[in-house]
Amino acid sequence: MKFLDKTLTFLENFLAGISLSLAALLTMLNIVMRYFFNRSFIWGEEAVVFLVIYSAFIGTSIAMRYREHITVDILGTLVRGKGVRALEVLSVLLILVYCLIIGAFGWLMVTDPSAIHTITPSLKLPLWIPEISIPVGLTLLFIRAAEVLWKTVRGIPHS
Repeated sequence: MKFLDKTLTFLENFLAGISLSLAALLTMLNIVMRYFFNRSFIWGEEAVVFLVIYSAFIGTSIAMRYREHITVDILGTLVRGKGVRALEVLSVLLILVYCLIIGAFGWLMVTDPSAIHTITPSLKLPLWIPEISIPVGLTLLFIRAAEVLWKTVRGIPHS
Protein backbone atom coordinates (compact mmCIF):
# COMPACT_ATOMS: atom_id res chain seq x y z
CA MET A 1 0.00 0.00 0.00
CA LYS A 2 2.88 2.38 0.72
CA PHE A 3 4.35 1.80 -2.74
CA LEU A 4 0.99 2.68 -4.34
CA ASP A 5 0.68 5.77 -2.15
CA LYS A 6 4.20 6.98 -2.98
CA THR A 7 3.81 6.30 -6.70
CA LEU A 8 0.41 7.97 -6.86
CA THR A 9 1.64 10.92 -4.82
CA PHE A 10 4.60 11.42 -7.15
CA LEU A 11 2.39 11.14 -10.24
CA GLU A 12 -0.24 13.56 -8.89
CA ASN A 13 2.31 16.13 -7.77
CA PHE A 14 4.34 15.86 -10.97
CA LEU A 15 1.38 16.19 -13.32
CA ALA A 16 -0.32 18.98 -11.36
CA GLY A 17 2.97 20.83 -10.89
CA ILE A 18 3.90 20.62 -14.56
CA SER A 19 0.47 21.71 -15.78
CA LEU A 20 0.24 24.65 -13.36
CA SER A 21 3.84 25.71 -14.02
CA LEU A 22 3.33 25.63 -17.77
CA ALA A 23 0.07 27.57 -17.46
CA ALA A 24 1.76 30.25 -15.34
CA LEU A 25 4.80 30.43 -17.61
CA LEU A 26 2.69 30.68 -20.74
CA THR A 27 0.49 33.37 -19.18
CA MET A 28 3.52 35.44 -18.17
CA LEU A 29 5.11 34.99 -21.57
CA ASN A 30 1.91 36.11 -23.28
CA ILE A 31 1.74 39.20 -21.05
CA VAL A 32 5.33 40.13 -21.88
CA MET A 33 4.71 39.58 -25.57
CA ARG A 34 1.62 41.81 -25.51
CA TYR A 35 3.25 44.54 -23.45
CA PHE A 36 6.58 44.81 -25.27
CA PHE A 37 5.83 43.57 -28.78
CA ASN A 38 2.08 44.20 -29.12
CA ARG A 39 1.70 40.55 -30.16
CA SER A 40 0.71 37.36 -28.41
CA PHE A 41 0.48 33.68 -29.06
CA ILE A 42 -2.90 33.10 -30.66
CA TRP A 43 -3.03 29.65 -29.09
CA GLY A 44 -1.85 30.76 -25.64
CA GLU A 45 -5.20 31.30 -23.99
CA GLU A 46 -6.54 27.94 -25.16
CA ALA A 47 -3.42 26.17 -23.92
CA VAL A 48 -3.66 27.83 -20.50
CA VAL A 49 -7.31 26.82 -20.17
CA PHE A 50 -6.49 23.20 -21.01
CA LEU A 51 -3.55 23.15 -18.59
CA VAL A 52 -5.67 24.57 -15.75
CA ILE A 53 -8.37 21.99 -16.47
CA TYR A 54 -5.73 19.24 -16.26
CA SER A 55 -4.48 20.58 -12.93
CA ALA A 56 -8.03 20.81 -11.56
CA PHE A 57 -8.88 17.19 -12.37
CA ILE A 58 -5.55 15.97 -11.01
CA GLY A 59 -6.05 18.22 -7.99
CA THR A 60 -9.20 16.30 -7.02
CA SER A 61 -7.00 13.28 -6.34
CA ILE A 62 -4.56 15.39 -4.32
CA ALA A 63 -7.45 16.80 -2.28
CA MET A 64 -8.67 13.25 -1.61
CA ARG A 65 -5.20 12.28 -0.38
CA TYR A 66 -5.48 14.91 2.36
CA ARG A 67 -9.25 14.45 2.71
CA GLU A 68 -9.73 18.11 1.90
CA HIS A 69 -12.78 17.87 -0.33
CA ILE A 70 -15.69 20.11 0.55
CA THR A 71 -18.05 18.23 2.83
CA VAL A 72 -21.48 18.83 4.27
CA ASP A 73 -21.30 17.42 7.76
CA ILE A 74 -24.79 17.99 9.13
CA LEU A 75 -25.28 14.26 9.63
CA GLY A 76 -21.81 13.99 11.15
CA THR A 77 -22.84 16.30 13.98
CA LEU A 78 -25.81 14.08 14.83
CA VAL A 79 -23.95 10.79 15.18
CA ARG A 80 -21.06 9.67 17.34
CA GLY A 81 -18.43 6.93 17.35
CA LYS A 82 -18.92 4.24 14.75
CA GLY A 83 -21.66 6.28 13.09
CA VAL A 84 -19.11 8.88 12.05
CA ARG A 85 -16.93 6.24 10.46
CA ALA A 86 -19.98 4.70 8.75
CA LEU A 87 -20.79 8.11 7.25
CA GLU A 88 -17.18 8.48 6.09
CA VAL A 89 -17.37 5.06 4.43
CA LEU A 90 -20.68 5.98 2.77
CA SER A 91 -19.21 9.27 1.55
CA VAL A 92 -16.19 7.58 -0.01
CA LEU A 93 -18.40 4.88 -1.55
CA LEU A 94 -20.47 7.61 -3.21
CA ILE A 95 -17.27 9.19 -4.54
CA LEU A 96 -16.21 5.80 -5.92
CA VAL A 97 -19.56 5.31 -7.65
CA TYR A 98 -19.39 8.84 -9.09
CA CYS A 99 -15.85 8.26 -10.38
CA LEU A 100 -16.84 4.92 -11.86
CA ILE A 101 -19.85 6.32 -13.74
CA ILE A 102 -18.44 9.66 -14.90
CA GLY A 103 -14.98 8.20 -15.49
CA ALA A 104 -16.42 5.42 -17.65
CA PHE A 105 -18.32 7.97 -19.72
CA GLY A 106 -15.13 10.05 -19.88
CA TRP A 107 -13.20 7.12 -21.34
CA LEU A 108 -16.05 6.56 -23.83
CA MET A 109 -15.98 10.26 -24.76
CA VAL A 110 -12.21 10.19 -25.36
CA THR A 111 -12.35 7.06 -27.51
CA ASP A 112 -15.31 8.26 -29.56
CA PRO A 113 -14.35 8.68 -33.23
CA SER A 114 -15.57 12.28 -33.24
CA ALA A 115 -13.09 13.14 -30.45
CA ILE A 116 -10.30 11.49 -32.38
CA HIS A 117 -11.00 13.36 -35.61
CA THR A 118 -12.16 16.74 -34.21
CA ILE A 119 -9.47 19.34 -33.55
CA THR A 120 -9.33 22.24 -31.13
CA PRO A 121 -9.71 25.75 -32.62
CA SER A 122 -6.35 27.36 -31.82
CA LEU A 123 -3.93 24.60 -30.96
CA LYS A 124 -5.19 22.29 -33.70
CA LEU A 125 -4.88 19.33 -31.32
CA PRO A 126 -7.15 16.29 -31.52
CA LEU A 127 -10.03 16.91 -29.11
CA TRP A 128 -9.22 13.79 -27.10
CA ILE A 129 -6.02 15.42 -25.77
CA PRO A 130 -7.79 18.06 -23.65
CA GLU A 131 -10.73 15.74 -22.94
CA ILE A 132 -8.55 12.98 -21.51
CA SER A 133 -8.08 15.10 -18.39
CA ILE A 134 -11.56 13.99 -17.26
CA PRO A 135 -11.07 10.20 -17.26
CA VAL A 136 -7.43 10.43 -16.13
CA GLY A 137 -8.31 12.72 -13.22
CA LEU A 138 -11.29 10.59 -12.21
CA THR A 139 -9.23 7.40 -12.47
CA LEU A 140 -6.62 8.91 -10.15
CA LEU A 141 -9.42 10.05 -7.81
CA PHE A 142 -10.95 6.56 -7.90
CA ILE A 143 -7.65 4.94 -6.92
CA ARG A 144 -7.09 7.50 -4.15
CA ALA A 145 -10.68 7.12 -2.90
CA ALA A 146 -10.26 3.33 -2.80
CA GLU A 147 -7.15 3.86 -0.68
CA VAL A 148 -9.03 6.22 1.65
CA LEU A 149 -11.89 3.71 1.91
CA TRP A 150 -9.42 0.95 2.81
CA LYS A 151 -7.84 3.12 5.52
CA THR A 152 -11.23 4.26 6.87
CA VAL A 153 -12.62 0.73 7.09
CA ARG A 154 -9.45 -0.48 8.82
CA GLY A 155 -9.53 2.49 11.22
CA ILE A 156 -6.19 3.91 10.07
CA PRO A 157 -6.12 7.66 10.80
CA HIS A 158 -5.50 9.91 7.83
CA SER A 159 -2.26 11.83 7.69
